[in-house]
Amino acid sequence: MPSNNKKGVMIMKIIRMLTVLLAVLLGLVSLTGCQEETKLGNDKRARLIFDENLKLKKQVQLLDTQIQEQKDLLAACEKEKAEIQKYMEDFTREQLNDPVLMKIIDETSKQLEDLALENEQLKGRIKELEAKLAQNSNQQNSP
Repeated sequence: MPSNNKKGVMIMKIIRMLTVLLAVLLGLVSLTGCQEETKLGNDKRARLIFDENLKLKKQVQLLDTQIQEQKDLLAACEKEKAEIQKYMEDFTREQLNDPVLMKIIDETSKQLEDLALENEQLKGRIKELEAKLAQNSNQQNSP
């Protein structure tokens, strides 16, 4: 899911960019309404606004396309994730039903139990030998 969060963040950045672009466009439109200019100045200003509007529309279209691509990519990733999860579940189920594998697991478990028991016995034997060694050392040091 981390990749989904990154895509969500990217989409949010794109939406913020669109919002800023629209705010700039509205700001330009409101500024032109507040100022009085000559006919020639108004025509020039209108042409600049028209050009800016076209640029903004192209940017919005590009961003819309990118958003759709990201949504498509997200859907493809979610589909692939579901397929992988199903494969892993099926694989695990198959492995648990494999008699050879189950026999190996049982034998390994038995060997681990035997080794743990032998380990405990050896630890006890080591303690006995250490105690004898300490006792012999004490006897040799005594006059």
